[in-house]
Formats: sequence, C-alpha cells, structure tokens
Amino acid sequence: MQLIDTLKESRKKAKITQAVVANHLKITQGYYSKIENGKSDPPLSLFLRALVFVCEKNGACVTFSIEEKEG
Repeated sequence: MQLIDTLKESRKKAKITQAVVANHLKITQGYYSKIENGKSDPPLSLFLRALVFVCEKNGACVTFSIEEKEG
C-alpha cells in the first residue's frame, strides 16, 4: 500500500469528504482530489498535514510501510 492509498483509505474510514480535508489545508477540493488520485505531487509538508488531519479525525491511521525502490 502506498502513502496516497493510506491517506484515501483513512479519509474514507473517518467518513469525511475531500472538501473537508481541502478546507482544512486551505486548498481547493479539485487539487486535493488530484493528490489522492496520484495526479499531483504535493509538497511533503502538505501531504503530511493532510495525513495527520485525517488520522486525528479517524482516531488512528491504517498501517503502511515505506519501501525503498531500486533503480
């Protein structure tokens, strides 16, 4: 599972909309949608703020791992 999938799954589990997360981040819902769908690479700080917000609303995050890619 990739980090983007973790964000999307956690948001859905918390039963909050993309618009709620986008509003918290002070970005448009359209831009947030692009982030969740892998069509935009946000700054790491923005992504982490989104993940923390969603996890706090959820009470916890789904687990994920970071794997190093070769090549």
